[in-house]
Amino acid sequence: MAAMTVMRFFYIAAKRGMDVNLDYWRGFLETARSGSMAKASAKLGLTPPALGKQIRALEAYYGATLFNRTTAGVELTPEGSLLAGRLEPIVNAHEEMRQALESLQGNRNALTIGTIPSLSQRYVPKLYLRLQDAGYRVDVEVRHTSAEVAELLLGKKIDAALVERSAVSPSLWSRELVRETYHLLAPAGQEGARGKGPAPRDWMKQPLVVYPEGCTIRKAVERTLARDGLEIAVSKEIGFGESIPDYVAAGAGMAVLPLRSAGQLADPRLQAIPLADFPEQRIVMLAARSAQEGKRFLRHFTAAFQAT
Repeated sequence: MAAMTVMRFFYIAAKRGMDVNLDYWRGFLETARSGSMAKASAKLGLTPPALGKQIRALEAYYGATLFNRTTAGVELTPEGSLLAGRLEPIVNAHEEMRQALESLQGNRNALTIGTIPSLSQRYVPKLYLRLQDAGYRVDVEVRHTSAEVAELLLGKKIDAALVERSAVSPSLWSRELVRETYHLLAPAGQEGARGKGPAPRDWMKQPLVVYPEGCTIRKAVERTLARDGLEIAVSKEIGFGESIPDYVAAGAGMAVLPLRSAGQLADPRLQAIPLADFPEQRIVMLAARSAQEGKRFLRHFTAAFQAT
C-alpha cells in the first residue's frame, strides 16, 4: 500500500470518528504471528491481561471474534484472517513512513533499549521518563531471556541492553548498575514464610511458582538447592510474559526472586523475606556495542537506578 494511500486511510478514519490505535493493531498482528497471547505480550512488553483487553476492544469495534482458543494457544478465525491481511500492509507502511521521517529529521537521540520482563517491569518506567526528559525518544524491546537481548544488541537491532551479567559477552562494553539478592516471596501473613532469613532446607519443600527451564532465576535456585542435595518443587510453571507475584498472591505457591531489597516489592498482598545461605546474586548490567555508545547515556541509567 502506497504511503499516500495509508495517509488517506487515516484521514478518512478520523473524519468518521474512528478510534485508530496502532498499538492495538500491532498487538493483534503479533498475537496472530506467534499464536500465543503469552508470547505476544512478552515480545510487546505488555502483560497478558493488557493484551487481552486490546484484542477484546478490537473485537468489539469490528463486531467479530478474531481468535479461537486452542490447546496450543490461539488461532485466527476467518474474520481474524481477513482483518490481519488488511491491517498488516497498513501497519507496515506506517512504520516505513515513521522511519523515513526519522531519517530526514536526523534524530540522533533515538534510543532503543532491550531488556527482559522482570527488569522491564521493575526499572524501565523511571528510566524511560528520565531519558525522555533528557530529550531521548525511547523504544523498548522485551525478550524472554538476557541471552536473546544480547543477540539483538550484537545484531544492531537495539542500541543498549539492560540484562543480567551472565549474558554479556567480552566483545560488548558494559557497566554494573545494581546487585539484587534473592528473597522468598509469599502471600502476606502466610505461616510457612514467617521468620528471618530462611535457609534452603527451611523452604525447599514449599511448592514454587517458576518460569520455564531456560530462566536464569530458576537456574540459580536449582544450583543452590543442588548444593545441599535438594531439588526444586514446582507448583506452577508459567510463561515468561506472566507475573510471578500475581500467581503467588493468588495462592498458587511461593517463589524465589531477586530483589534490590524487600521494600522494593510494594504490594500489600505479599511479603518478601531475604534468604539466608543463598550465595547467588543477580547482577544487572547496562551493555552497548562500544564505550562511546554506552557512555553517551550511562549517566541517565545510573541516575534512574539510584532513584528506584
